[in-house]
Amino acid sequence: MATSKLYLGNLSQDVTPDTLKHLLHEHDVPFLADTVQLKKGFAFVDVQDSASAEEAIRKLNGYNLMGSVIVVEHSVQRNRGRSRTTKVSIRKIPFQVPDEDITNLAATFGTIKECHTSIHEMSNTKTANITYEAPEQAQQAVTHLNNYDCEGSYLQVNYVNENGGRNFYRNRYNPGGGNQGFGGFGGRNQGQSQDFPLRMLVPNVMVGAIIGKGGQTIRTITGATKAKVDVHRKENIGPEKPITIYGSAEACSEACRKIIEIMQQESVATGQSTDDETSDPTSSEDVPLKLLAHNSLVGRLIGKAGVTLKKIMQDSNTRITISNLQELTLYNMERTVTILGAPDDLSKAEKLIMQKLRASYDADMQNIMSEPNAMQPNPALFPGILPPAAATLAMQQQMQQPQPSEKSDLWVPGGVVGALIGPGGQNIRLVSRQANATIKIAPADQSAQGQAERKVSITGSPDAQWKVQWWVFSKVGQEGYAGNDVVRLRAEIAVPSNMVGRIIGKRGASVQDLQNKTSAIIEVPRNKQGDENGEVPVTIVGNFYSVQSAQRQIRKLVSQAQQQQQGQGPMQRRQPGPPKHVNMQ
Repeated sequence: MATSKLYLGNLSQDVTPDTLKHLLHEHDVPFLADTVQLKKGFAFVDVQDSASAEEAIRKLNGYNLMGSVIVVEHSVQRNRGRSRTTKVSIRKIPFQVPDEDITNLAATFGTIKECHTSIHEMSNTKTANITYEAPEQAQQAVTHLNNYDCEGSYLQVNYVNENGGRNFYRNRYNPGGGNQGFGGFGGRNQGQSQDFPLRMLVPNVMVGAIIGKGGQTIRTITGATKAKVDVHRKENIGPEKPITIYGSAEACSEACRKIIEIMQQESVATGQSTDDETSDPTSSEDVPLKLLAHNSLVGRLIGKAGVTLKKIMQDSNTRITISNLQELTLYNMERTVTILGAPDDLSKAEKLIMQKLRASYDADMQNIMSEPNAMQPNPALFPGILPPAAATLAMQQQMQQPQPSEKSDLWVPGGVVGALIGPGGQNIRLVSRQANATIKIAPADQSAQGQAERKVSITGSPDAQWKVQWWVFSKVGQEGYAGNDVVRLRAEIAVPSNMVGRIIGKRGASVQDLQNKTSAIIEVPRNKQGDENGEVPVTIVGNFYSVQSAQRQIRKLVSQAQQQQQGQGPMQRRQPGPPKHVNMQ
C-alpha cells in the first residue's frame, strides 16, 4: 500500500521530532517513525495511506501545538496543477549562507541533479538554480520553500522553464511556517484580495478567553470559519495584543464576528468594559472593535472631507474614530480604527471597512507590481501582510547602521500645501517633531514650476526621510490629486558633480540599470556645472517605493565611490601594491 506524505507548518521553534511523534501517537495517526523530517518552522512525515492522511488533516489542522496554530496538509496539494519542469530558482538567499546549507535545504524535497548559485553584490544575496530528479519534487520545493525564513530573509522560489525563463509561481495564501504565501508584494495575483489579512487589537484580559483552554476556542473558530487566526502574544507590551486573521473576506469577517461575541460574553461575565475599566455597567456598546489599518490606506478609507467614513458610519449605525499620525512609529505604520456600536453593527462596519481597505490595497499593488522589477517594500513597514520576523530583522539592521543627515526635495501640487501645513502649522510641526526632521515648503514664487507645484525640502536621517516622504505622498493621495492611481511625484537629491559619471556609467549603462531596478525615471545632468558646494541635482520621478529605492541606490553608489577614492589617495597610488593597513576583501 502506498504511503502518503504530510506537510506540517507553522511549527514553534521549540518543537522537536519527538514532539511530533508524540502528537501523532496521541491522535492515533499511523506514521513511519523514520520519515519525520523537521526543518525550521515545518516538517514532513509519511503516514500509512491516503485515508490516514485525510484523518490526520481533519484532527490536527488548526491544532494549537506549543503556542502555535499548526497547519497540516498534503505535501503537494491534490487540486493544484502539476508542473512538468524539474528546475526551480531560489532567490533572496542571504549572502553569508554556505552553498552546502542551500543544497541540504533543497534536498529536503527530493534528489538534486544540479545546483548552481550566483551572487548579487548590489543586494548581498544569492540565487540558487536547482534541478530535481522529478517534477513532483520541484513542485514540493516551490510549494514549501516560497517565503521560507532563511536567516531573516524570506526566500522567493519560482519554477524555471526548460528554455531558461522563469515562470513566476502564484500561490494562494497558505498559513504555515515555511509555506507562507503572504501575497501582496511580489507573489500576488492581480485583483485577488483573499490573502489580505484582517488585523485587530484585543485587550490582554481577553486573550485567554479567545484562545481557550489548550487552544480549544481558537481551534473551534478556525475550524468553523476556515480562517487562520494568529494571536501575537509576544507583541506589544501595552494593554492590548494584535490578532491577525488570514483567509477569504468572508472567513475573516466570520472569525472576527466570533471574536467579538467572545469579548462581549467575557465583558458581561467580568462586569466591566474592555475599553474603560471605570465606565458604567456594561451595555451592548461596551466592547469596541479595534481594527488596524496601514497608514497608506487610511486616507482612502476616510475619503475627501471624510465622506467615505461618514457613509460607513451611517450604513452600519456605528461611531468610528481613527488614531492620529502622532501615534505612528517608523516600524509600525498602522493606525487604529475604533468602532463603537452593537455587536451586529460592529460586524457590519468591519465588512464595509475591510472591503474599502482591500480595494485600495489591490489598486496599489496592481499599479506598483505592474511595473517591471518593482521594488520590494521594506517588510518592517507592512505588519501582518509580510512576516513579522522580517520586520524585526529590518529594524535591527536599520538601528545598527549610521544615520547621516540627508537633504531631498519633493515637488507637490500647489493645492495640497494647505493640507501639509495644517491649521496654524499644526500638521507640519507634528510630523517634523515625530520624524525628527526639518521640513520647509518654498513660497510659490521660489518654486521651479510657479504655483502649479511647490517644493518641499526635507532634511534628516534616512529614517526621517522615509517617514516624511511617506507622509507627503499620502497627503497628496488623500487630497485626491492622483484619483484612483498611485501617487507619483518628482524628487531631487544633490550629488557631487564628480560622481555624475559613476551614476551614468559607460554609455548610460549604470543609470539605465538603476531605472530598471527601481522602476523610477532618473535624470542625471551630463554637462551641468556644480553649485557652490560642487553638487548637481539628480531628478527622480515615480511612486513612493520607486523614489525611495532610487534615492537609496544612488546614495549608496556615491558613498561607495567616495570610500574608494578616500582609500586610494595620491601617495597610495604610487605604491606598487596595496598598503598593509588596507583590508582587502
